[in-house]
Parts: sequence; C-alpha cells; structure tokens
Amino acid sequence: MQHIRIPSTNSHVIDTQEELERLLSKELKPLFENPNQDTWPSIRKLLARNTETAMLLVSYNFSGSELEQETRNRMQQELGDFARKVVKRKASEAAEQVLHLMKVRYFSGLNDAAVKRKGMKRSLKDASTESLRISSLMAAMQLDEKPNQIEEILFSSFINGKECSKPLSLSTWPEVSPNDILITPMRCNSQWELFQADVLQATKDFLQSKGVMYGLKQAIIAAASLTVSIASLLVAIAALGGFYF
Repeated sequence: MQHIRIPSTNSHVIDTQEELERLLSKELKPLFENPNQDTWPSIRKLLARNTETAMLLVSYNFSGSELEQETRNRMQQELGDFARKVVKRKASEAAEQVLHLMKVRYFSGLNDAAVKRKGMKRSLKDASTESLRISSLMAAMQLDEKPNQIEEILFSSFINGKECSKPLSLSTWPEVSPNDILITPMRCNSQWELFQADVLQATKDFLQSKGVMYGLKQAIIAAASLTVSIASLLVAIAALGGFYF
C-alpha cells in the first residue's frame, strides 16, 4: 500500500472543503436565526460531526493509499480550522442582524404576554430579558466552552439597573479572545439604546391597549417625552402598584 503526502491544494481536499462549507452553512442558518441557550452547544456538535464526516470523505477519496499519520493529522487540523472559519463568517453575518432579532423577540414576547394575560411589569421585563439575551449570545464565538461574563455584564447594566459602565466602554470582553468577539461592548451598548428607542412606541401602545388606568398612561407619556428607557416604564408601573390585566 502506497504511503502518500497530500498537498492542501489537492482537488479532493478542495472539493471536501466546499462540501463542508455547504453543509455547515445550511445547518447554521436556523441556529443563528433564533439564538437561544442551545445555539452554541448545537454549533459545537455539528462542527465536530461535519468535520469528522469531511475527514472520512477525504480518506475515502484516497482509498487504496495509506495516508501517513502526519498527513492525516495535518488534514484534520486544516479541515477543523477551515470549519471554524466558516462558523465565524456566518456568525459575523448573523451578528449584523442582532438588533432586528432583538425587536422580533421583544414583540413576540409582548404578544405572548397578551395571550397568556401576564402581569404588565413581568411582561415587559421578560420581553426585554429575552431580547437582551440574543445580544449576549451573539456577542462572541463560543466554540471552546470557555465561560465568559458577557451576559452578567449586560444584564447587570440594562435589566438589573446596577452600575456597570466601564466594561461597556471597552472594545473587548473580559475572558474573551479578541479573535472571538463578534459584537464589542461599546456596540452592545449602542445597540441597546437603539433597541429601546425603536420599541418604546410599541410598548406604549401595548400598555394602552390593555386598558391601563389614566395615571399610568400619563406616566408613560411623561417618560416618552423624556425619551427614557423601557426600564423607566417598569418603574412607572411599579410606582402605580404593579397593575395586572
């Protein structure tokens, strides 16, 4: 059996890379269209599965020849690196749509709250939380299962009302490699401001459509005139006794 060394420009390798990119792109699309807690674990699994399949395909194309172990290891590393680059490119494209996805998730949350007749304060907080979670999930690549503080920083700053301004003024996240960053802290901050501005009117309409008492309507109008955040609407609701549907 012949021992061979395969150049990375070999046509079989190139064809396999093209097929690997096609498969990954197809499977990544729905995962990035609806980011959730299972998104990155699912991506890690499909990355490993498809890379292994690609390696088997290359080996099959060279059946009848014995690949040197060094060559096999190099090919596996190259295919793995190629696959990670595909994931990063697709993740970067998805990161450009995060603001849109946040608004879709927010409006979906409000509609769900209306159907289930949840309390107003809880409805607004839940919708905001789920929207912000998209930002935290898409802010950085998570292919190595390394812990990070992104969600803690964002939720402390925007949902829990704690002072956490310094990390959001930076261009990198703590404990995250610069190569893995998709959305910087500064950009997350500006995205949240745009998000609040875009959904404020819809939030007012949602509250008013539920027959909220006059005093709450006035509080909403006053808040809107000051162009304050959704969090301010929550405060207004709480001050008026947390009325429910």
